[in-house]
Amino acid sequence: MAISSIIGVVIGVFVAIIFLTILFFAVLYYFYARSSSGIILFRLDPANKRVLRLSEKNYVFSTVFDAKKLKFKEFTFIPQDSFLNIIDPESSAYIKQFIDEGNKRKQRISFKFNEKSLKGLLSPFEKLIHYYDKISNAENNFILKIYPMDNGEYNCSITWKRTKQNPALIKKISVEENNFFEVPFKNENNIIIAFALKPYYINRHIETDFLEQLFESFDLNWKNTPIFKQNGFLFIVLKDKNKYTYNNYLTKIKEINVGINYNKCFIAATIFKNTRLSTEYAREMLIAKISYSLFNILNDCKNSDKYINLSLDFINTKEFKEFNNQLIRYRNENSLLNKDLNNMHIDYFPIRNYQSYKPSNLTVASVSNDSYDVTDNNWNTFFRNIPILNYEYEKYWYQYVEKTTDKNNQNLLVKISQEVYLNKELQNTKDTPICLIYAYNNVFDHLNLKKKIDENFRDSIPTALYIDEIDKALINIINDTKLKAIVIGEKITKHLNSTRVYFDCISIINLAANNNIKVIYENPPKNLDNLIIEKARVFACYYTDENTNK
Repeated sequence: MAISSIIGVVIGVFVAIIFLTILFFAVLYYFYARSSSGIILFRLDPANKRVLRLSEKNYVFSTVFDAKKLKFKEFTFIPQDSFLNIIDPESSAYIKQFIDEGNKRKQRISFKFNEKSLKGLLSPFEKLIHYYDKISNAENNFILKIYPMDNGEYNCSITWKRTKQNPALIKKISVEENNFFEVPFKNENNIIIAFALKPYYINRHIETDFLEQLFESFDLNWKNTPIFKQNGFLFIVLKDKNKYTYNNYLTKIKEINVGINYNKCFIAATIFKNTRLSTEYAREMLIAKISYSLFNILNDCKNSDKYINLSLDFINTKEFKEFNNQLIRYRNENSLLNKDLNNMHIDYFPIRNYQSYKPSNLTVASVSNDSYDVTDNNWNTFFRNIPILNYEYEKYWYQYVEKTTDKNNQNLLVKISQEVYLNKELQNTKDTPICLIYAYNNVFDHLNLKKKIDENFRDSIPTALYIDEIDKALINIINDTKLKAIVIGEKITKHLNSTRVYFDCISIINLAANNNIKVIYENPPKNLDNLIIEKARVFACYYTDENTNK
């Protein structure tokens, strides 16, 4: 009896060992069979709120998108909400807003997984695999790329790469804000890579994920490469090693400027070589050289190659010296130090009835610079096209109008960017001018704008919106934001005789009427057909060449 029991125990142990050995090798195979990188292709169908996978499923759980319960197989639809719930809430909300607004531009988004939603999605074994990824310092870099289609759907790809990361190194990827003049530089010859930030990021934190992507794209050593944020620029100072490396960087910069390499933070990029940054003057000239390059690209994007790859001695040229002198002049004349702004005046553009030409009690007001005459006004126009300069000075122009006009403020509309409007430093009351908000490239920060506009509405503070493009995003804003008026910009109104633009305007006009929003046209063509006037409700307008200058 005892012997049989011992034999039974031995057999049981033997079986257990065999089972554990098989399980060990199965798990080992499972881990090694998983791809460390890959791509998932799919299509977003916003109209039907679903997602179609176009690439094969990986059956060894390489990513969460391969989870068994999700049933996200090739040529299989899953609900759009199920797909978005997998992604971290911030990125998910951004993606949803992007597709709901019917954007027609490419987008590139870095994201993480929503750990809360994974609890009910993953099987016990999949949870074990996912847990292993987290504790092993395996950094999964997921990049979603969105490509709009003519039918309103979006072709998309998710590329991913599992890499070992050293948390200590990640912490070193930080932006030195306004610290450029304090960091020592030892290199005799440098490569400068610089970017003009989109207005949204001028005064906001730039995500670590984005910085990681930037360093990876340019194959930079993130441990030893400082990155600076100053004057609305993000820039990197690198040691000039060889011609091959420089030309590789140059190609990437050109791709950014022509839109091939789309990203969410930049509106222009430049690169050039520079000598040692050993003095404060040398660093000031570097900032000016970056300004020359990026400001010219923003004013002449079709010829961006003319303004990159500048020579080492470019700061000695007549062209650069004139630019720098004019920039210093522009800054001085708009500076806060010039509190009285004696060189400024206000232009007034009365809002009139389109047909009778009778003025209403509303007026669009704009601050102009008296010191620029006809011969050099091009410089004033040039600098007014630069988002960072507008961000710096629009608040003061707004306050100048407020201070100068006194009791007439409630009937004045002053155009300011959404970044200035959303800045807490700008205080609106019932007695200040009405903010006429515009957005760079018509990309409105819907959620934050809605919040502030609605708060002001509750305090009886009106707000107006300036638009120069009609899209689905605008429809959403008009539908659920408490606006007083919308101004349809000249970029649209000059094409009112076009059938497509005409019908686009009608859809917006009807929506505005349903929400009790006044519609104003900027510089509409004279002598429009009566049918267009009636259907598009071209009743209120103003002309920027009719400055009453009270």
